[in-house]
Amino acid sequence: MQINETINIKEEVSLFKDSYSFIFYCKKELEKELVTASRNDLNYMKLYVFLHLVLEMSLSQLFRQFVLGNIYLRTSDKNLTTEKMDKKDIKEKFETLLHFLPVKDINKLKGCYCNFAEKRNKILHGHAVGEKWINGVGKVTKIKEWFNEKEVANHLKVYNKLVDLVRENIDKLPAFTDSGKKDMKNILYSY
Repeated sequence: MQINETINIKEEVSLFKDSYSFIFYCKKELEKELVTASRNDLNYMKLYVFLHLVLEMSLSQLFRQFVLGNIYLRTSDKNLTTEKMDKKDIKEKFETLLHFLPVKDINKLKGCYCNFAEKRNKILHGHAVGEKWINGVGKVTKIKEWFNEKEVANHLKVYNKLVDLVRENIDKLPAFTDSGKKDMKNILYSY
């Protein structure tokens, strides 16, 4: 005797597949710039911009995962969608965590981010990169002052400090298991 059973699935199943190709491209370009032995002005600008892009895309991806992980369900932001989250700038994304974190922690994240973002902002907004000579006295622009290995090392420390702060605060968030929190932390890259 043979018994056949048919199972009908009446629930709607949805799937989302994200393509992270641009973040991987930026990460690859950043890694090339990090190992460049002799940097020129363009190498420094690329390094700062790619580092910022990797951070900002990683943070945006992380906050999308927060929405998909339903951490906002019991808050006033319970109707927050990934599309609405994507419209927020990074500081506004940090502010969505006010439901879970003290204001001082949010302000620390935003302050660290603003400190980090200055280089990318000035470079991408076309601030002058060069030297000015008046009456035989030369002075370099602020951006040009950043083009040295000590400044790169300091900027990487600020980047890693921000990534570490975000990771520490992930532990304070509800709705995730320890393995889920570990997965969230792995979205962010360290250098």
